[in-house]
Amino acid sequence: MADVVRGAVEAGRSAQEAAAADALTAAGFDCLSCGACCREAYHAVEVSRRDRFVRLHPELLEVVDGRLNVRRAGPRCGCLGEDYRCSVYADRPKTCRDFERGGENCLEARRRVGLG
Repeated sequence: MADVVRGAVEAGRSAQEAAAADALTAAGFDCLSCGACCREAYHAVEVSRRDRFVRLHPELLEVVDGRLNVRRAGPRCGCLGEDYRCSVYADRPKTCRDFERGGENCLEARRRVGLG
């Protein structure tokens, strides 16, 4: 675990965040059984106008207060299936690509939907 923590700290994450991510992985943490980040934990996924997602999936975008957001399907991201699989995973926006499993935002999303 020391190598994992050291690598994470070098990548700009705290030792605490790295340890939390490692614990989630060791506990069998699986994004496909969670989906908290794409469910009601966050109410918008803002997309840069320069993101390739805009060119590839314009039908999945909406303008909200002058900003591009991924459309919602009720409280969920419009790209999230019932099985918590992203329908555009290979093309997902940078915001989503930067969302790190076990990172601070991930843990916050899990807390917000009651997954602790």
